[in-house]
Amino acid sequence: MNMSVEQRSERKSGKTLRSNKPRKPSIARGVARLTALSIAVMGILVVLLVGLRVNGVMQQLREDHLQHESQILVAEFDRFLANQLVVLRDHAAFPVMRQGVLQPESMQGYVSDFMQNLSVLGRQYKETLVDFQGRTVFSTKPELEADYSHKPWMQKVISGEVAELVMLHPIGDEYYWCIVIPVEYQGFVEGALVTEVPLSAMSNAYQLNERISDMHIRLMQGSKEIAHYGQPQADSAVYVADWPAQNLQFEFQVDDTLLRQQRWEILLQLVVLVASVATVMVLLAYRWGQRAIAKPILYLQQEIRRLSIKKNKDPIDETSAWREVQDVAKGFNRLLRRIDQREQQLKSSNQDLAHINQQLQQSQDQLVHAEKMASLGTLAAGVAHEINNPIGYVKSNLATLEGYLESILRYQQYIDKHSPEWLDALPEQRSKLAELRHAADIGYIIEDAPQLIRESKSGVERVADIVTNLKSFAHVGEAEMARVDMNKIIQDTLKVIWNELKYKTNVYEDYGDLPEIDANAGQFQQVIINLLMNAVQAIDAKGEIFIASRFCDDNIIISVRDTGCGIAAENMKDLFTPFYTSKKVGEGTGLGLSISHGIIEKHGGSIKVISQPGKGTEFRIYLPVKANRQAE
Repeated sequence: MNMSVEQRSERKSGKTLRSNKPRKPSIARGVARLTALSIAVMGILVVLLVGLRVNGVMQQLREDHLQHESQILVAEFDRFLANQLVVLRDHAAFPVMRQGVLQPESMQGYVSDFMQNLSVLGRQYKETLVDFQGRTVFSTKPELEADYSHKPWMQKVISGEVAELVMLHPIGDEYYWCIVIPVEYQGFVEGALVTEVPLSAMSNAYQLNERISDMHIRLMQGSKEIAHYGQPQADSAVYVADWPAQNLQFEFQVDDTLLRQQRWEILLQLVVLVASVATVMVLLAYRWGQRAIAKPILYLQQEIRRLSIKKNKDPIDETSAWREVQDVAKGFNRLLRRIDQREQQLKSSNQDLAHINQQLQQSQDQLVHAEKMASLGTLAAGVAHEINNPIGYVKSNLATLEGYLESILRYQQYIDKHSPEWLDALPEQRSKLAELRHAADIGYIIEDAPQLIRESKSGVERVADIVTNLKSFAHVGEAEMARVDMNKIIQDTLKVIWNELKYKTNVYEDYGDLPEIDANAGQFQQVIINLLMNAVQAIDAKGEIFIASRFCDDNIIISVRDTGCGIAAENMKDLFTPFYTSKKVGEGTGLGLSISHGIIEKHGGSIKVISQPGKGTEFRIYLPVKANRQAE
């Protein structure tokens, strides 16, 4: 790739500028780190999954092995008991046994000689012959002789309820298999042969202690240990196998040390394998990222820095050994050209928009002024009437007051003229003075004069209020924001428009406590007048208007509701459209609600309409107080 001297100098200057900045990691290293992180996560997942699988398989193999061992053990014990039963059935079937239980006294010697020589598979155990009452006829071990007559299980065997009985019971400190075989004569049970085989004989027969060197087996009857085989294992797992035929359980304790060692060896080999593969892949990813990604991007970075340092729009060199970089360079140059075009278009558009915005602002001021003038024309007659009434009060009261004052003046002049003659308080003069006071009604004058003065003041104040409110409303182009009380704005507006309302409507006011907000008082007077004029024009003969204000959820809510004709559903969508009106020709300009909507939105609020044709309409204004507080 060929580079000019200017580009090389820019590279040097770029390196000088970058020398004081901390070195950031390269893309190749980032790719290598991303690859390493991905492989590490995948390796961990693989190790976990394989480890869990290996552990599960080895655990299952152990359980299968123990299940097999338990089955073999149960089969051997069952076979041992079965062999004992076969031999003991033959013993019970000998004629001398039947004769012994039928004639125990006369056959005592024969039975004794016969049973002393009996053995079971080469071993002699305690064998006891009992009669039909469970009493002992003869026992091979008299020292261990027991009374079976009261045993419930003996009664079951003799009564024929149980054919044979094999059970495990303790004698002293040792457990014995108690095998009971009935002795029959002509199909009736006349006695029984009770054989007690030590439990240890079973383990000795199969050499259990020698066979199980890596486990410990406990024979359990419920929670009680009957016998155990093998050596106890210190750190072992416990497995349980049932022997349902005898209602017993085998509890296996197996040494899992070797199993755990094998499992950890497999996991270690797997970790080494994954780490080796990860290292190779990280090195390959670093090398590939440096050659295929980092170098092309560094080239583009240098070219973009050249453009930013020179602050010109010279295109990037599109000659590159990498096709992708060449495509990116071409695309970047096209983007530069488009940006330049768009900047020119944007400048032109901004100029046009500024001119249009200025025209729109002027048009809006003119429309607002026109709407105000239309409203003022409607209100002119009423305002004149409202001014004339208080002026009439003032003129009439002042005329009356003038007459009163003349009477008082004559009275005072007479007193002044004759006062020297009345110094002695003559009776005639006193009488004359009283008649004059009565004729002039001085007492009533003194009482009525203050009332007349108060009425005159009230009338003058009404004139001042009306003129002040009208002047505030008619002020064109006012754009000053100030802290205002919306309740006061509504009340002042009602005074201005009262002449239009009082003949057709009853107005009900319900004001809540409202916080002051920053607003344009004149503009909101225009909004209230527009809503009230719409309300009174919607009422045909006589109706009601309800005005209410509330503060709720950081919003001032103003409601103007009338009982007029309402608004049709198809007209609701065009309600705030400029120049749209549903009134008769000459009754409206179609700008009142549009201007009101714009004023409310300018103050960050909103207006909603609820209307039912034939029942009335309600306009609700929502003004946020939170925005005013944040602005403060």
